[in-house]
Amino acid sequence: MSKFNQEQQSDLQHEQLNMIPFIQPEIVRSEVENLAQGLAKVKISSLSTKTGINIDCSYRYTEGNIDTYVNNFIRFNLGGFNEGCQFLLKNKIENFYVIYSGAVDNAEQGSSLDIFFDKQKQLAPDSGLRDDRKDVFDELLPVICREENCKAKILFPYNITNFHWLTGEIILIKEGKNVSVEITAHNPYGSGSVSKDNYQVVRSAIIKRIEESGLTVSFIKGQKSQFSLPRQNSEDDASCGVIAAEEIIKRIQNIDLTLDNSYPVGAEQLRISQLQYLEEKLGQGDRVFQLFRKEVISQFRWEIYPYDTEEKSEIDKLKYPLQQRQTRDSYIEEESYSKPDQSDSKHWSIASKIRTEINTGKDIIHN
Repeated sequence: MSKFNQEQQSDLQHEQLNMIPFIQPEIVRSEVENLAQGLAKVKISSLSTKTGINIDCSYRYTEGNIDTYVNNFIRFNLGGFNEGCQFLLKNKIENFYVIYSGAVDNAEQGSSLDIFFDKQKQLAPDSGLRDDRKDVFDELLPVICREENCKAKILFPYNITNFHWLTGEIILIKEGKNVSVEITAHNPYGSGSVSKDNYQVVRSAIIKRIEESGLTVSFIKGQKSQFSLPRQNSEDDASCGVIAAEEIIKRIQNIDLTLDNSYPVGAEQLRISQLQYLEEKLGQGDRVFQLFRKEVISQFRWEIYPYDTEEKSEIDKLKYPLQQRQTRDSYIEEESYSKPDQSDSKHWSIASKIRTEINTGKDIIHN
């Protein structure tokens, strides 16, 4: 290759580096080198001309993506979590105590849907180690038992298969020693309900934990979601997690989920608004924001760039594995649908549980 051609290629590589935003220089440089050798292609997702952000509208949110957005919204907009709590919000909202359990990806992780409702279902520590397991009732029961009459709600996004998120919502009404319970699930495609199997799992955990406290479950029933109109476009099979994250925030505040029109395929502006919110609240230099941004805008998915790097190790430290990953039959909800298997997608989650950091503002990494 002539010196002139070498200089042309160098200039081209420099232009390509400047054209691809939000990706670390060393990663882009590796991609450009592969391009020059004809070994790979860079796929650029749809470009928002208003923001200049390359957002990946085919990316499916993980439990970590949902929790990162929801937890930070709670922290900055709703007063945060109660002191020392992982699940219980500090402030009542419309006279409800509110619990956000965290996202449950029961298809990918082999987690039972009651993992946050009964700590005995969580992975036990090794013999001789302190048992720090906690469920939502460890935080909710002490506060509702102090009041004669009160109301509470528990919100939990959950992935019923490998690719579809719903918003679970449990309403508890306490009158004296009696507690009535309603369990529902909001499907972004409209309507929604908890499947019979999942209902029995959650029902059993709720009765067990409430009656252990001396209260009585006087009524418990599964309900169909009252929000029958779709928010997710019927042609969109990738945005359920993005929409579920937004709907968790709405239901915490008791906001109606009905929209005049469903989100456009890909829900691009909703994705961008969540990314921009985290950037505004956390700052570009924040580690959690950087990891979130890298997932939701990257189209590389690390198939080319080495996966077992120091950075990958740092990301693993932010994960909060409640149980070892294992194969488990997918849950199909009564109000859901069937889609082809996509279990071979290489998506890995970030900052799955960061409540301590969010509550205190400290940059703590779980080991």
